[in-house]
Amino acid sequence: MTALHRNIPDKVPKYCDYGTFAPELMAKFHAAVGSITPEDYFDYDIRSLSPAPAQKTDAIARYVPEKLAPGEYVDWATGNVCRYGAHKNISVVTHYALEDAETAEDILRYPMDDPLPRMEQLPEEIEALHKRGYAVIGPCGSLFEWVWGVRGLDTYLMDLLCEEEIAETLLERRCGIMCRMARKTARSGADILRTGDDFGTEKGMMVDPALWRRFFKPRLRQVIAAAKEVNPDILAFYHSDGNIYPIVEDLIEIGVDILNPVQPECMDPALLKTLYGDRLSFWGGIGTQTTMPFGTPEEIEEVVKLRMATIGKGGGYVIAPTHLLQDEVPLENVFALYKAIEAYGSYE
Repeated sequence: MTALHRNIPDKVPKYCDYGTFAPELMAKFHAAVGSITPEDYFDYDIRSLSPAPAQKTDAIARYVPEKLAPGEYVDWATGNVCRYGAHKNISVVTHYALEDAETAEDILRYPMDDPLPRMEQLPEEIEALHKRGYAVIGPCGSLFEWVWGVRGLDTYLMDLLCEEEIAETLLERRCGIMCRMARKTARSGADILRTGDDFGTEKGMMVDPALWRRFFKPRLRQVIAAAKEVNPDILAFYHSDGNIYPIVEDLIEIGVDILNPVQPECMDPALLKTLYGDRLSFWGGIGTQTTMPFGTPEEIEEVVKLRMATIGKGGGYVIAPTHLLQDEVPLENVFALYKAIEAYGSYE
């Protein structure tokens, strides 16, 4: 928490996104070290909590096709029909719950899942983690990714331009749920509120910044404000992959405290620190498209040194891969990363 308040801690906090690895890499990890989790083995300084899994409801089941193809399953948090992709931790949607909606009334009738009953365990979980000395990041979900995730990406992007009533109605419903989740997370004692959406590609924004400011910025402001009204000390964490330079200043304006994942393939971590380090903390910075799968242990060590000398200078940094580590990452590189962090992550 010292680091995230942009002060200098004794050592840089470390993490891995979602606290875990992709399935095949996880199997290799357990074969090497036993049943211990990566977060306990490497002793991540932050622990992440989520709502319990959604269960089937009759209301959402009415929106699901009667027959599923072999290998398909229903995501009961959204009502989408999915199948696993080439990677077991990545799903492909074969039927979006609201892909056939034609009016705002269709959106209003849809029985959206309410995560709050699945968050009742948060206070006890947070208290237990605090007693063990960990900072806790708690959930409030995503906005853009959730709405396009029940509508279809191409369809929802067209809604923003051609079906504004549908786009607004879906956003308003989701924003209301996120505000309630944010309040619950803040009341439960979490140190950090986690939200975010992938608005960036590697070349630029997926949504025009003017559209982002019209549709998404005011609602994200509401979500962050909902948490900080309950607990002014809670820190707002915002995740977006890709190049989002055009909206970083906006994120600071609406209350974002921590920017993740600082994707070095398309954003310069040192430049971000120079421009915004007096107002933002940073979380990530170790490339999962470059350094982790294709670097050598020696190259990983040099990247850790570089991040500490630039984005880590003066605190305000959690060092971590920019996403969970995928199956193509050599296991030796995983150990090399955390060994290098222990060796070069001290501020004393």
